[in-house]
Amino acid sequence: MKTPRKRLIKNCDELWSLCIRTRDGFICQWCGKQGRDAHHIVTRGSCGQVGRWELKNGVTLCFYCHRVRKNSKSVEYTRWLDKWLKPLTYEKLYEKSAKIVIYKTYDLINLKTKLEAKLKKLKEEHNGTTLSSL
Repeated sequence: MKTPRKRLIKNCDELWSLCIRTRDGFICQWCGKQGRDAHHIVTRGSCGQVGRWELKNGVTLCFYCHRVRKNSKSVEYTRWLDKWLKPLTYEKLYEKSAKIVIYKTYDLINLKTKLEAKLKKLKEEHNGTTLSSL
């Protein structure tokens, strides 16, 4: 049985993912096909809780690109990331994401509220794009 805190974390993860995919129109930002995966640019294992839910730390990828690119260190992928992150650099994103912050339950509630508001705004910006592809 999940604790209320774990449920909040799962809710925030799901909202973050939906925000990323909605922002990108459910299109893989690498190949242009339909994208269903929200990818952390700075991996969840490296970014701590701040970067875990930072919208600039996410990009929509299709299943194939997510599996192939997620651990890629290729020059092509690095150049693509630089283009995607401009004006933010990977190093700055990593630095920001690596801050050690421990979210308390009330912080998670506030974060969930902010992510819900952001998702609502993104949906409005995309003219209510249908989310049936979930």
